[in-house]
Amino acid sequence: MAILIGLMFTFATRLTQLLGYVGMTVLIKVMGLFTLAIGVQFIATGASTLLSRVTLKI
Repeated sequence: MAILIGLMFTFATRLTQLLGYVGMTVLIKVMGLFTLAIGVQFIATGASTLLSRVTLKI
């Protein structure tokens, strides 16, 4: 991931010119979707771990 980010920073000007306005908009939305998916996964993992440790006494 660090290599990918480094390459994107290195070639950011060329990438912007290549993709144009619409391409950059799509790329931003896709990266936001990936970030959201990672966040949801963190929350789901934490919640399932927490709920597995809780015992209900009825």
